[in-house]
Amino acid sequence: MSNELLFKLKPKMGPAIAQAAFVALIIGVIITILIFLGGPQAIISAIFAVIIVIFLIIRIINLLATEYSFYKDRVEFYEGFVGKIRRSVHYDKITDTVLTQSIFGRIFGTGNFELMTAGSIPQYRTFTFRRQHFAGILIEFIPNPEENYKKVQGIIHKK
Repeated sequence: MSNELLFKLKPKMGPAIAQAAFVALIIGVIITILIFLGGPQAIISAIFAVIIVIFLIIRIINLLATEYSFYKDRVEFYEGFVGKIRRSVHYDKITDTVLTQSIFGRIFGTGNFELMTAGSIPQYRTFTFRRQHFAGILIEFIPNPEENYKKVQGIIHKK
C-alpha cells in the first residue's frame, strides 16, 4: 500500500450552505403556512422545523470535516463530526466514474462525482441521507468539477 499522497479534495462550502439554505427556505415557507393555519399542525410544524434545522447544521459540520485523499494506489474518504466514516477504495476495484452537476453546482461551479465499485448503488438514482449504503465513494461539492474529474480519471486509469 503506497502512502504517497498525490492530492486532496475538500467540499466547497459556499454551495453546500446555499443548497441547505434553499431547502430550509422552501420547508420554512411550508411550515409557516401550516403554523398560520393554526391547530395541532402548528405545534407539529414547529417541531419539524427544529429537527430540520438541526439536521442541516449537522450536515454542514460533517461536510467541513470531509476530505478525499488520492494516493498512488487508492482513494480515501474521511468524514466525521457526529459519527466518523473512513473508507478506502483501491483504484483497481473502481468499475465506473460518474460526474453530476445540479443546478446549484452549475451556478456555483461545483459538482459531484461517484467512484463506483462492483457493489455500488448509483447515488443519482437513489435518495438516501446516509452514504453508508453506497459501496463506492461519493465526492460532493467539488470545485472545478470537470478539471478534477479528469484528474481523478487520469489517476484511476493509469496502468
